[in-house]
Parts: sequence; C-alpha cells; structure tokens
Amino acid sequence: MSEDRSLSDFPGKTGESDETEEAGEPSEREESAEVPEVDESAGETEVEPARATYDWTPSGAACARCESTVEKRWRDEDGMVCADCKEW
Repeated sequence: MSEDRSLSDFPGKTGESDETEEAGEPSEREESAEVPEVDESAGETEVEPARATYDWTPSGAACARCESTVEKRWRDEDGMVCADCKEW
C-alpha cells in the first residue's frame, strides 16, 4: 500500500507542475492563499435557526390543531400537527 499524501502534493487544475513543492519551496498557490477580509460596514445578517419538520414520540404527543395524541407529527403553520391535520 502506498503512503498517505496531502492534496497539496498534487498539481492544480491550472496545469502547474509541483516541482517547486518537491524541492521544498512553497508554490505560488500557497503564497497567495489568503483569507478574505470581512466587510465590517455590511453588518451581520440575522440567521433563523433550523427547526425540525418531523417529530416521532413513541409515547405520543398532542397535535397542535386537533389535540389528539399521536406518535408522528409534522410542522405546519399551527406547530406540530398529525397527518390528518397536515396540509400536504
């Protein structure tokens, strides 16, 4: 089995050879790799947290619309609802 190699050991899609990398010198790709600066004036956008779209409760849970106890519920406008109340 061959030894593990880093992705940087392989030439890029631009057709550059990796002769300088083999000689121990950093390639141009490594020297120019910079992290882009964040524009402070743009501000941060508010991100809505992820919410579950499905819930399975083995002991059962109440449907938000009809209040019947069911094991499987799906997210709808009213909250977590049973399959009969879900608008598919």
